[in-house]
Amino acid sequence: MTDLQGKLHSIDMLAKSLKIENEHLQRNMSLLLKNYILVLLARGNMNSEQISKLTGVTKDKIEDFLDKMIDEKKVDLKESVYFLVKENGKENVSTNGTQ
Repeated sequence: MTDLQGKLHSIDMLAKSLKIENEHLQRNMSLLLKNYILVLLARGNMNSEQISKLTGVTKDKIEDFLDKMIDEKKVDLKESVYFLVKENGKENVSTNGTQ
């Protein structure tokens, strides 16, 4: 029984460690994708298909991600074209993930 309990504890600790690592990787990948999109849109306005091709993320998933960026007021959409939101006359191009 003690051996079984020890193995279960080890497996539980491994599962928790992997969960934390996965959450960390997902958060970092999200920030990386956000920064990449900001850099791409700083070079020129694009539609979701263009962004999808350049990022390698499927069109439907990139549109979901862009919707979140619209909610954060980082980008905006007009006539199927995404562009950076301007703040105080300047484009919002912070790429450090803190804005």
